[in-house]
Amino acid sequence: MGDELTLLTPRDVDRLLRWPRGRALKAARQGTLPAITLPGGDVRFDMDDLLRVLKSRRPEGGDGHD
Repeated sequence: MGDELTLLTPRDVDRLLRWPRGRALKAARQGTLPAITLPGGDVRFDMDDLLRVLKSRRPEGGDGHD
């Protein structure tokens, strides 16, 4: 077993993060969310990259639980 990519569609990311439809794709186009553009032009997001970005944006010292 090696490193396996888990690719998500923009709609998957919107649902996962409870974002309005289209926000993940907009973030990818703005360069604020890392994305992979496939040869046909479709956009996908690597789950590991997404998790790293979300962790880096998390407030220091908090895990979201009080």
